[in-house]
Amino acid sequence: SCRLCHAGPATVEAVLADADVTSGGAVTLTALDDTTIDSDVVAAAVSASFSSSSLSGALAVGVVYALNTIDNTTRAVVEDGAGVDALGGFNASAESTSRISAVGAAASVSIAASSGSLGLSGAGTGAVVDNVITNTIAAGVAGVASVDAGGAVSITAVDDATISSDVVAASASIAAGDIAVSLAIAVSVANNTIDNSTRALIDDSSVGAGGALTLIADASADIDATGVAAALSIAASSGQLALGVSVTVALVNNTVDGVVEALISNADLADLQSVTAGGPITIAASNTNDI
Repeated sequence: SCRLCHAGPATVEAVLADADVTSGGAVTLTALDDTTIDSDVVAAAVSASFSSSSLSGALAVGVVYALNTIDNTTRAVVEDGAGVDALGGFNASAESTSRISAVGAAASVSIAASSGSLGLSGAGTGAVVDNVITNTIAAGVAGVASVDAGGAVSITAVDDATISSDVVAASASIAAGDIAVSLAIAVSVANNTIDNSTRALIDDSSVGAGGALTLIADASADIDATGVAAALSIAASSGQLALGVSVTVALVNNTVDGVVEALISNADLADLQSVTAGGPITIAASNTNDI
């Protein structure tokens, strides 16, 4: 069983570009991405063989694979030479709250019984789930743009990404005969990656605030993963040989990476650019990861 879920690349934008805006009050740009993937993949296999002759053999194999990806861009930006002149405040806010919830389960049962000489039974399961979130969140003033606000200026970029992944594989094999051989293998793998870029910026532009100036970049990544593998092998012999082997592998890989920035850059007096405020200037970036 295989399932592929891909959200994006989608773009959510609140943008002023190559235009001049004048307001007698406040100017607000807001962009919000709330993408969710719920993915459940299940596979089951059963094999049984019964023989009164010399040989009885049974094989059962169950495999599931799920790939879930979110790759979006969320922007609230004044750019490309645009100008904003507001008597009130200016607010640019970009927020992404992406979530992936995935369950992958595989089970197999194999039974072989022979009243003769040989009973062979094999059961194998594999469950693999890959979850990836790679979003870009940006808020600010960039690209030779300008904002002149009579009130406070607030630029905020927020990322809140969550992955929940449960992967289970189980196998049971039973063999009976004069010579009985039983093999059970179960493998579960969960790969979870969050690699986002979250930026609040004033770049190569001018901003004037009559009140406070605030740039905040806040990123939070949460991965909750469980990998379970179980195998049962039973061999019963009425004569020469009974051999039972079980193998289990449970592997979970969790990775959180990315960029979180709040910055003022490339505002050059030579290009008649400046960043000023009539109140406090706050620049803050924070990153919280929970695995």
